[in-house]
Amino acid sequence: MNRSVVFVLSSRYPTEKAYGVTTSLTVEELRSRGQKVDVWVPNFDTPDPEHNPGKILISKRNQLFIRFLNKFSESAGFKLQILLCLLGTVKSSRGKQDQITFWVREPYLCIGLFLFTRRIPIIFEMHFPLKNFTRHLILLGLRRQRILIGALTDTHLESLELETNLEGTFILPMAAPNLFFEVGKNREQKIKAKPVVGYIGKATSSGNDNGLLTFLSSIKLAQDREIKVEFWFVGIEELYNVKLRQTARELGILDSYLKISGHINHKLVPEILAKFDFGLMPYKESGYNRYRFPIKSVEYAAAGLPILATNTASHQQILNPSIAVFYDQVDPHDFVRKLDDLLANEERILNLRKSAADWASNFTYYNRVKQASKAVRNLEKTEH
Repeated sequence: MNRSVVFVLSSRYPTEKAYGVTTSLTVEELRSRGQKVDVWVPNFDTPDPEHNPGKILISKRNQLFIRFLNKFSESAGFKLQILLCLLGTVKSSRGKQDQITFWVREPYLCIGLFLFTRRIPIIFEMHFPLKNFTRHLILLGLRRQRILIGALTDTHLESLELETNLEGTFILPMAAPNLFFEVGKNREQKIKAKPVVGYIGKATSSGNDNGLLTFLSSIKLAQDREIKVEFWFVGIEELYNVKLRQTARELGILDSYLKISGHINHKLVPEILAKFDFGLMPYKESGYNRYRFPIKSVEYAAAGLPILATNTASHQQILNPSIAVFYDQVDPHDFVRKLDDLLANEERILNLRKSAADWASNFTYYNRVKQASKAVRNLEKTEH
C-alpha cells in the first residue's frame, strides 16, 4: 500500500476482546511488512508501549461524560462515543487525503467517514449483515470506489444483495497467530488416557448466550456413563463463573470432571490450548450466531485440536467433517454418543488433528493482510 493505514476504533484499546486482539495482530503483521500504520482510539486506559495508539480521539472530559451517560444508557453512551470518534477522525485527517487509508469495523463510523472526508479510501471490515439504510450507503461508497468491503465469509457478502458483481469486495477472514501453529506442530501423537474437552472464551458474546449452561446436561450424561474425559471452561466472566458452578453442583457434576477458570491474557491462550485435546463450540442456532465466525475455531484448529461443534448452519458453513464432529444442539445424548464413538477411534482423532491444522493454515495474519493489501492496490490503480 502506498498510503499509511489508520485503524479507527470505536472501542477501548488495547483490549482482550477478539476485536482488540485481531486489530493488534493485524497491525503487527502490517508493520512487519514495512507498512506504516497508526491506531486512532476513543481512549487508552492502560499504558502499553507495544500497543501505543497514534491518536486519542476523545478528550478526557468527554470520556468522563460518556462514562456518566453509560450509567443511564449504555446504548446512548456508545452512540455518543462513535459520534465523537467520527468528529475526531474527520478533524485529524484534514490535509491527509493522499496519505492515509482508513480501516474500520463500525458501520456507522464507516458511513460518517465516507460522507465527511474526501478522497480517503476506507476498508470496512464487515462482521454482520447491514441494515437496509446502512447497506445502501456503504454500497454507494463501494460504487464510488471509496469503500472496500472485507467480509468474513461468502454468506456475509451475499447478505449485501449485490445486483452486479461489483469490484471492491473481498473475503477478510479471522486468523490465528503463529504461536498457535507451533502448539499444533509440537502436539504429541499419542492420545491421553483422559483427554480434555476444552472451551476458551466468554459465556456470553455481545449479550448473547454461548450455550455453556445448556451444555452442562451433556457433561452430566458423560459423567454418568463414566466416559474417561475431562471438561475445562477457560475465560469465563465472574457472574457466569458463579452460575456455571452452582448449576453444575445442582446437577451433581464433580469438580474433578469439570474445571472452570476465569479470564486469562490472550498471550497465555496457546499454553492453555496445548493442554486441550478437543475444542468445544457449543453455540446455539440464532440470528446472532448465524453470521458469526468465532476466532476460536481457527485458534483451536491451528493448535491441532479436533472441534466438537453444534450442528448450526454457520458452523457447518465454516467448518467441515474433516476437522469437526457436529452434534445436535438440542439433544445432550447426541453429544455424548459422538464423543464416546470418537474416543474409541484413535485413528480418526489423529486424522481430525491433521486436517484441522491443514485447514487453519489458510487463516494466518499474513494471508489476512495480503487480501486487504491486494484490494487496496487494485483501488489505487483505478485512481491513476
